[in-house]
Amino acid sequence: MQLAIEHEEEVNLHRDLTRLLNCHSLENGSDTPDYILANYILDCLEAFDRTVQAREKHYGREVSAAKEEVKRDVQKATDAQ
Repeated sequence: MQLAIEHEEEVNLHRDLTRLLNCHSLENGSDTPDYILANYILDCLEAFDRTVQAREKHYGREVSAAKEEVKRDVQKATDAQ
């Protein structure tokens, strides 16, 4: 069931991102269809996640600890505004 939920969330994110790109005509600069740009952005996020995981493993840190640190940093930045 969890996989189905994750897949549905991924589909919804792709759909929402495609709509957002279209709404702001962000595809015009490259003349690339919105859904292809959405795929590219999601692929970039996945690549970044793998990179962070590899970095944390390299330094002997737990990836979950890094995620919590990022969440704290984001919260601090949000609170400062």
